[in-house]
This record gives sequence, structure tokens and C-alpha cells, in this order.
Amino acid sequence: MGYHGDAVDSPTVFRLRSTKFAPRRARRCVYALGDQAGLPDGVVDDAALVLGELVTESTRQSHGDVDVVIEVANPTITVRVRDARTSSPRLPGQVNGPARNSGTVRRLAASWGCSRHASGWEVWAVIRPRPHDLAQVV
Repeated sequence: MGYHGDAVDSPTVFRLRSTKFAPRRARRCVYALGDQAGLPDGVVDDAALVLGELVTESTRQSHGDVDVVIEVANPTITVRVRDARTSSPRLPGQVNGPARNSGTVRRLAASWGCSRHASGWEVWAVIRPRPHDLAQVV
């Protein structure tokens, strides 16, 4: 993984085993990448919380390993979680069965969604600075 200015030249991709430690490992990676890129603390904190929630929900629903993708383009972080579940993921605010902590994703992500891929589902979220974070960017 390399940096050129404020962007990562390729996304960071890794697989997490479905354990109680998976969300913590994902959050640590966001903190390391955000710090290395010099992102505002608020963006990194928000991205870590959102990714932790997505990984938690994914491991809870799929009962298998999950793939995590983190893309950094200062001052934005995009996180993606892919799993092999057969049913569609429960998205933040979904009426027919909201995820346990979906309010966190709804509140902190600028945008989010899900899509089907060859072997399961991907849930993604984009985290951008909020007005108070922009003061750190200058």
C-alpha cells in the first residue's frame, strides 16, 4: 500500500475471520490508514465506528469470513464489507428488520448501500468530513 499526496494508490483489502475480534481489527486498520494519510480525526473516528458496525453485522449475519476494503482519498474514506450470505443484508433504517446499531451508519456516513456480488453481498459506506472536521484539513 502506498501514498501519493493525500490519496492511496490502491485500496487496502484484507480478510477477517468471523470472531468477536473482527470489528476491532477492522477499526485498527482504519485508524492506521487515516493517521498515515493525515486525515482529520473526526473522519477517521467516524469511519472506524461505521466499519466496526458493518463488520459486526456482516459476521453476525453471514457466519463466515468477511472481506474488508478501505479506500482513502483525503479527506474521504470509503469502507466496504463483503460476505457470502445468501439473503440481502439489513441496511440502516430498513423497516423489515433494522441492523442492531444501524443508527450509527445512518448518522455518520455521507452515503451507504449494498450490492450483490458473485458469491454474496457487499455493504459500503462513504465517510466525509463534517463542518467541524474541515477546520483540521486547512
